Amino acid sequence: MEPEPLVCHVLLICFTEKTSEAKIAEIWSLFEDLPNGCDGIEGIISVQCGSNNSPEGLSKGFTHSVVVMFDSVAARDAYTGTSTQPAAIKHLALKDVFLPAIKDIIVLDFSPGS
Repeated sequence: MEPEPLVCHVLLICFTEKTSEAKIAEIWSLFEDLPNGCDGIEGIISVQCGSNNSPEGLSKGFTHSVVVMFDSVAARDAYTGTSTQPAAIKHLALKDVFLPAIKDIIVLDFSPGS
């Protein structure tokens, strides 16, 4: 039996002009806290947050990124929710702070090697 593939959950983010560096730092802390504590989300391997530093000039206005690595599709689905299951409570709480701060977002999930 083959192991379930990992899932990279990639967010490309354009914050609003009104979003302060302090608010971005608060949002990063919420992302980084997702796997922690008694209410931590199981199946998160890592969370990486940062600002664009590419010299290529191809970011199309997206200035920041978050990458959450999950150990399985099931773990990702438990985090984001599906048509048959609600999203994780910590994900919903994060969205309450995060969504008002963004101007645009792209979400792309992939399994390495797929």
